[in-house]
Amino acid sequence: KINVQDQNDNPPQVLYPVQTGGSVVAEMVPRSADVGYLVTKVVAVDVDSGQNAWLSYKLQKATDRALFEVGLQNGEIRTIRQVTDKDAVKQRLTVIVEDNGQPSRSA
Repeated sequence: KINVQDQNDNPPQVLYPVQTGGSVVAEMVPRSADVGYLVTKVVAVDVDSGQNAWLSYKLQKATDRALFEVGLQNGEIRTIRQVTDKDAVKQRLTVIVEDNGQPSRSA
């Protein structure tokens, strides 16, 4: 009996938002956005198989960490509090996608 195991040789690939030269994507959030407002969704795939292809999403950097969260398993970026007039007009978020391989690979 022979078991062939997948090697974690492929990093995740971000399908959305589409990454262009500067990797900056703009999404509009209305000032009236309430708690749980869906800003956007990061979509990624990993061509490895099994647990090496299981992905998790994390907020790596944020202008205001108290304003946004990223769904660990679904990549949804949502507000975690009411947007106020005191919030900066421009917010910058960096999301990292990691696979479950050993060692882990990311995008």
